[in-house]
Amino acid sequence: MHRDPYTAGYEACKKAIEKGGSSSPELVIAFSSVNLDQAELVRGIREASGNAPFVGCSDAGEITGEGPNRHGVSVMAVSSDQMSFHTGLGRDISKGAREAGQAVAKEVQQKVKESDPLRAFIMLPDVLTGNGADVVRGVLDVLGEHFPVIGGAAGDDFVFGNFKFEVVDMDGNRVDKVLISPLKHSHKSGKA
Repeated sequence: MHRDPYTAGYEACKKAIEKGGSSSPELVIAFSSVNLDQAELVRGIREASGNAPFVGCSDAGEITGEGPNRHGVSVMAVSSDQMSFHTGLGRDISKGAREAGQAVAKEVQQKVKESDPLRAFIMLPDVLTGNGADVVRGVLDVLGEHFPVIGGAAGDDFVFGNFKFEVVDMDGNRVDKVLISPLKHSHKSGKA
């Protein structure tokens, strides 16, 4: 594990990209310990990925194909010729969790082409500022009662100040999400 967060993010991302066999990922997903400076970690990941679309959050530990990891960073770089990825951001969970879920689902729906329908929704809500179940309900209000929604809440080893990332934003009180279409994929991961 690297103590330098920039290097940890950069090397984990480069390792994931190399394992995937593509030099330009279409989506990067990262999970990291709050023990690492999140801004520097994100800077390393963004540089290594060539500023690919990027989502993630802090955690209390990660599980990858290489086993469990704590107090570090794990990165998945995804490339596919059979699916596309659309990121978005829901805000103001504390003012209305269900409404934040609805807003984020609508935002991503607007980015999708009719010929490439939505197949899954990955979300990483901030459940310290709002009700995570209500965020999910809001997403399902828009996408349909039985639409596949997967993900989890940010963790922070009981620091109670979790972090989420999308692109370069790192503000609190939001829902990170990715919509995927269609659901055929390949991915590789790396950790530092």
